[in-house]
Amino acid sequence: MPPLHFARIAAILGFIALASPASAEDPNALIEHGVALREQGRDEEALAEFRKAYALAPTPRAQAQMGLAEQALGLWLAAEEHVRDALKSDADPWIQKNRAALEQSLRTIAQHLGTLEVRGMPGAVLFVDGARVGQLPLERGLRIEVGHRALEVRAQGFQSTSRTIIVSPGETARETIELRPNVAQEEPAKPGREPRPHDGVHSSNGSTQRTLGWVLTGVGGAAFVTGVIGLIARSSAVSAYNDDPSCPGIDNPGPRPSQCQSHVDSEGTWKAIAIAGLAGGVALGAGGLALVLTAPPGAGSHGTAGISLTGRF
Repeated sequence: MPPLHFARIAAILGFIALASPASAEDPNALIEHGVALREQGRDEEALAEFRKAYALAPTPRAQAQMGLAEQALGLWLAAEEHVRDALKSDADPWIQKNRAALEQSLRTIAQHLGTLEVRGMPGAVLFVDGARVGQLPLERGLRIEVGHRALEVRAQGFQSTSRTIIVSPGETARETIELRPNVAQEEPAKPGREPRPHDGVHSSNGSTQRTLGWVLTGVGGAAFVTGVIGLIARSSAVSAYNDDPSCPGIDNPGPRPSQCQSHVDSEGTWKAIAIAGLAGGVALGAGGLALVLTAPPGAGSHGTAGISLTGRF
């Protein structure tokens, strides 16, 4: 082939190489871009950049930046895991330089989480807020966001059991849930008596409805009391902030000392608990009383009804 053809081919290949995009992105450039996005308040976009950087190079710095962005977005469980694991890298220069700030972030994140321990039948499946989290017994306490959490335990051949618990910041909530066998038992008809359609249906339904009504009323009362406690605790957090001379005005956009930020975070948590407790208490209490008042009369009742409730929370 003449030399001229070789020159043309080399020129074309060089042009293609210059025009082609890079085959891989730079993890450090992704992190720097993510930091710039966070400075603009674009935390979701920043988190996407940090995740790309971590996928390319799983460095402690990328993991810590993921955790900080998740903290800003209120993704407390993921934030705690990523910041905590990043702090285990003692030899990393970036972690050494920023260790104090990361440890403060980890303490702030922990104020939004608690621990859940559930005991029950081995092999039963535990659900939290509708999501499956594992089988009993749990190997260790389950980290969980604070507030009202819905628990459900299921096992084949047993009646599923549900309940709502309150998880407090930094505390461990312990629950023991027992399951009853799902066995249908029929009472044989007495000799010489023909069973009648719907015999005893109204009595059974009325008793069940009244029982459920009183249970809901009791749960509503407990939730309302929790709401009142939340209001008192929130007021205490506000007073602690106002009484601390080192704390700036609440509208001050600048950084706050760690103890002041702790008061602010505590106020927000107790405010959410108070709202949920008061609203839930009123709704559950009203619904329970409605069930009691509208329950059909039991068989042989003469205007009075007796009821015995036992339970363990």
